[in-house]
Amino acid sequence: MNDRLKAAVIEAYRGELSRRYSEANVRRFPELETIPVEVIGRLRDFFLQYIYPTPESRGMRDSSFDEMGNVLKSPRKLWPLFGTAVSSLWKLGGHIGAAIQAGLRTLEAYIESKRLERAMIEIALKENVAPEDFRKPETVAHTVRMIPKKKVVRFQKDMLLLFESLANVELLESSLGILKDSRKIMAGRPQTYNERELAGLDFGLELLTGGYELFRSLSPEEVRVVLRGIDLIEKDWYQNIYDSATV
Repeated sequence: MNDRLKAAVIEAYRGELSRRYSEANVRRFPELETIPVEVIGRLRDFFLQYIYPTPESRGMRDSSFDEMGNVLKSPRKLWPLFGTAVSSLWKLGGHIGAAIQAGLRTLEAYIESKRLERAMIEIALKENVAPEDFRKPETVAHTVRMIPKKKVVRFQKDMLLLFESLANVELLESSLGILKDSRKIMAGRPQTYNERELAGLDFGLELLTGGYELFRSLSPEEVRVVLRGIDLIEKDWYQNIYDSATV
């Protein structure tokens, strides 16, 4: 894959995120007027730091997540981690299954949330779009319009699922505990788990910790408004892009 083109798409999409999660854009929606300006900033920063970081930090993170996927598919590597679940049972009781599922669902939703970006890169490669063209908003809009609508709708659902999972701070806290215990087991078995697999778990911990910090200080009503805001803002952005084709 053309590294310059991939970096250009990533930076262009980060720019679009910055604009649509700016205070000026969020305040366009009457339903979101109660969201404090500092929460808007924290939400935008979460997107840019944890979900869509800079091209420079992308390579190691993405490959490490792929390695973690291999751990989840390998009985030999997954079996030692079952000890984590057993040791957590007395602390979490009947919530342990939900906590494990919440953690896995959050990490899976993170991976799926990158689908739109990957589709943009594939289209740009197919159409021989020059990296510098992604400095133009019309190039970004044209590329997004080339993505089938059903894929965009699925992306929207995955993004909302990710934030709904992160917003359940009680389960998220339990998931973090299980992941931290799993990391100790993995770090103590270098003959079983390589450095990239450990790095993948570390990135997962960073993502969940960032989400926990984002939502833990919000009231239930504020959480509801933030989740509603993400849904509104994402759909509005896509609709504006499609509408711009007819102007």
